[in-house]
Amino acid sequence: MPGTTHAAPIKVLAFMEATVVNGAAKTLLNFCDTVAHSNSGRPAVDVTITTFHRGAVEPGKPPNDFVAAVELRGIRAIVIPERHRFDRRLIKSLRSIAEEIQPDIIQTNNVTVTQRQTSK
Repeated sequence: MPGTTHAAPIKVLAFMEATVVNGAAKTLLNFCDTVAHSNSGRPAVDVTITTFHRGAVEPGKPPNDFVAAVELRGIRAIVIPERHRFDRRLIKSLRSIAEEIQPDIIQTNNVTVTQRQTSK
C-alpha cells in the first residue's frame, strides 16, 4: 500500500530450560507458530529462543528434542553450554546475547534464568 510504513518487528528473547516439547516449551512454540502466521496488520514478531545444555553434543545435530523443534520451525535457537547448575559463567553469555539482540521483550519461565539474568 503506498504511503504505508511497517513497524519494526517486535524482538522477543525467550529463555527456556527444556529438553522436550511439553508444558511451557509447548506453549512458547505455539506462540511462535501463531505470530509467524499472523497477517492481521500487526507488527511482525521476531523470536529468538535461548536454552542451556549440559554434556556433549554431536556436531551438526541439535542437542535435544526441544532445540530440534525450535530449529524445525525456522526459529533462531541459541544453545549455551552449561557446566553445572547455577554455572556463574553463564551470566556473561546472557548479557552478551541480550546486547546482541536488543530485545523489546525478555521472556522467562523459570526462576533459574531470571536469577542468572539479574545477577551482577
